[in-house]
Amino acid sequence: MNASWLLVFLALAACSPAAGDGTVSKDKTTDPVAKINTDSLPLSNNELTSIYTLAVSDFITALQQRNGTEYDTLFFGKRKFGQPDDFPDIELPAKISKTTLRLVSPAEGEILQNAIKTRVYINLVGWTTKASADFVFVVFSNGFAHQYDCNLNYTFSKTANRFERTNLQFIDK
Repeated sequence: MNASWLLVFLALAACSPAAGDGTVSKDKTTDPVAKINTDSLPLSNNELTSIYTLAVSDFITALQQRNGTEYDTLFFGKRKFGQPDDFPDIELPAKISKTTLRLVSPAEGEILQNAIKTRVYINLVGWTTKASADFVFVVFSNGFAHQYDCNLNYTFSKTANRFERTNLQFIDK
């Protein structure tokens, strides 16, 4: 009799979805994949290039409006200090908004600044995810003296399928 109860129990257990009959659990509280917040994932290199290009374009436009000057060349520091806000390994266009961009090391930027004091050198610090992007443009001129910062913030619009600027603010030092 005990053997027949054991067979009935095994037959019932084999019919249960929890026994591994191939059905997929829809319980999102125990599904580790369902818990991933895709908005916090990092951007691909193409996405990074796109949002950095947009931010630089918006910055150049704002800079020209602020200073009443068109810049033929801006020098951007290509920092690699192992920090999350380091300049990413992307290739920006050679020109954005009719302005030539040159990526230089911080040491080269200091030499360029001391050679011609009116040159503009920028440390661009950025934090990006699929949901938002925040940038600080730290502007140096007059022999590598800190002039001001420009903060630019973006959020990703799923309906427009692009980043849209939410803030642009100059902060004088």
